[in-house]
Amino acid sequence: MMPWGDDFWFSNAHVTFENLETTINYFNEKYDDITLLYSTPSEYINALKEEKVTWPVRYDDMFPYADQSEDYWTGYFTSRADAKKQDRQTASNLHASNKIYAQKMLEQDVSDETVKSILDNKHAMFDAMGIMQHHDAITGTAKQAVADSYADMLSSAMSSNNDLYSALVGEKATQAGLDSSLTWTACQISTTTPVDCGIQATDSVG
Repeated sequence: MMPWGDDFWFSNAHVTFENLETTINYFNEKYDDITLLYSTPSEYINALKEEKVTWPVRYDDMFPYADQSEDYWTGYFTSRADAKKQDRQTASNLHASNKIYAQKMLEQDVSDETVKSILDNKHAMFDAMGIMQHHDAITGTAKQAVADSYADMLSSAMSSNNDLYSALVGEKATQAGLDSSLTWTACQISTTTPVDCGIQATDSVG
């Protein structure tokens, strides 16, 4: 088995595959006892099983992970703490909004436009959170420009989601007897006052 590829190794698929296939053809034409081919992990394991090849089973702790001698990856548990915090805040926002979205979807008179808006916002949040689970995202091991892109992606998804989320919270508040003229908004600034979010305390609730 010869694993092929790695992060940032290839940028031109045509050249990459052409070179690899040239190598495969060369070996297959030159050697009778060697056959190179594209494969998958499952095909490789099945071939080992047919040949009755056995491998030792490891029971030791795989952490802390190291990819070189004295080069341990323990730092990714604490690196980019702000990114990890943003990920948790976005996840909380996703779960909270999904609860009120589910209630809205169950209403008999919900409009098709509202249903589409709910699904679009929910899927955008799922996409952003899903991408953030990449091993170079939530760990904080991405390059700075990529980390900035992740932060912008989460912020944009949550900001868009909060527009609809806040509107539905306002509906619930009105149904509960609060003043229907109140403006509801989600403030993403923590440890602050409503004024810092541009909300006038006299005529709005945040």
